[in-house]
Amino acid sequence: MSFFHAASIKILFVFILEIFPNFPNNLRMKLLYFTTLISAFAALCAHAEIKTPAIFSDGMMLQQNYARLWGTSEPNAKVEIEICGNKSSVVADKKGKWMIPIGTPNGSFEPHEVKIYENSKLAKTFSNVLFGEIWIAGGQSNMDFSLKGVDGAEEYIESASGSNVRYFLEGGSSDKMFSAEGIGKNPETEFPEGSSWIIPSPKNAGRLQGIPYIFAAELSKKIRMPVGIIYTGTSGTRMAAWVSRQTYNTSPFFEKERKRFAERSKKYDYKKEKAKFDEEVRTYDERVKKAKAEGKEPPPAWTVAPFLAPWPDSPDKWSTPSMLFNLRINPLRGYSARGIIWYQGESDSYDGFSEKFEGLINEWRSVFISSHMPFLFVQLPSYKGWKWELSRAEQESIAKKRSNVFMICSIDTGEENDVHPHDKVEIGKRLAKAAYAKSGKIFPSLRGVDYRGDSATVKFKYKKGLECRGNCRGFEILSGGKWIATDGKFEGRKVMLKSPAGSNIDGVRYLWKPWAKPDVCLFDSDGNPVPPFSTERGEKK
Repeated sequence: MSFFHAASIKILFVFILEIFPNFPNNLRMKLLYFTTLISAFAALCAHAEIKTPAIFSDGMMLQQNYARLWGTSEPNAKVEIEICGNKSSVVADKKGKWMIPIGTPNGSFEPHEVKIYENSKLAKTFSNVLFGEIWIAGGQSNMDFSLKGVDGAEEYIESASGSNVRYFLEGGSSDKMFSAEGIGKNPETEFPEGSSWIIPSPKNAGRLQGIPYIFAAELSKKIRMPVGIIYTGTSGTRMAAWVSRQTYNTSPFFEKERKRFAERSKKYDYKKEKAKFDEEVRTYDERVKKAKAEGKEPPPAWTVAPFLAPWPDSPDKWSTPSMLFNLRINPLRGYSARGIIWYQGESDSYDGFSEKFEGLINEWRSVFISSHMPFLFVQLPSYKGWKWELSRAEQESIAKKRSNVFMICSIDTGEENDVHPHDKVEIGKRLAKAAYAKSGKIFPSLRGVDYRGDSATVKFKYKKGLECRGNCRGFEILSGGKWIATDGKFEGRKVMLKSPAGSNIDGVRYLWKPWAKPDVCLFDSDGNPVPPFSTERGEKK
């Protein structure tokens, strides 16, 4: 931005001459010459007012074939973008705001420059820019889980410099949020402080998120071009935090959630919760000492971190409806990307899960101006979570209902007593396979069940061969009004089940429980597991 405007320079010159009427003529001429130079410089600087958000910078990556860039300039200025000789322009509005759609090159590993002109003068240049596939990554703690914490991730960290991944990491927000009336109350247009593009290397890759990074590295190998990740996720969040205030307040998809949040807010006792947290902080060192003396794992330090303190005006803290949307998603509005990957659900009740999930998918597709943008999500893994089998079923129902929405089954991963399992490499790989596949559907699934008295034949849909690893286990049959665990007999393409009591079979379930990992036995030839299912006689699949 210029320090002086030409008019200001002239006023200053006249003011000096008024104060010093006997100013020598030769000095007057020199002063006039000097102020003319400054005026010219000021006029030149007036064309350098271009500002862009943090996501447009050196080292960035843009979606191949088509992208949108935006920012601010002088009011009503003509703004032009040039990429590899291709130009596109627009006239900024009265406030200087502009957005420009432009054709971009096919994805390649060759870096380019992006130039922005204001009123025909070069105002900004971005260097080392790659073009390829951009994916938005969102969700909560398991998506936020760092690469260095993932089992078997060493090879990804060591080879990071050659991964052809670019990673836009949004700055932290939850540790700065302490009130529903503070940060995040209103939609933001700039990204959180500290947001930047990262070019992965062995030194920094470990602190990036594991699943998005593995996904990007694997997908890059398959499509032979760079892959960019825009990471937005935050731990401990409900879906309501990730949609706009308008959607949350008016959408029928969030009707149940609105009522539940109102109930939680009505019952919320801030003083009680604050006293409880303060006591945990006060006794932390004592509890750590006791745990070590008993040979137990001490409570981690993050459990008493200041950002976990209760809020005075919301029981959900940074997961308060719409707050993370305002902070982390709204700044991306209009950004061009290939698709979305999502891993979340631990914080949402199974009752009404599918409605909220459908509402969130609609919202995010609207933000990125693509009603059919591919949306890939991870089904909840094995864990002893309360009624997780029902949440998984609601997740799968949306994949069946909505076009271009694809589920990644992770039932063969997880830890029984830890909601944050470390076996995430396979999940990242499966996401990449789904993104690469033409249809996005890579998992075998239930075709149907033929019921014949005390026996049932379970048939499956799959693209490649089906196999059973070990005993054909994990099945239950509905017989005599009760669900009974039973082993099956695998016959290549189907599973035969028999009622041990000789009574009729009226339903079949597979892996229908929160902790199911030990009983996973059916896979296709690519190692993709058959997802859990529950069906009863007469149901349509």
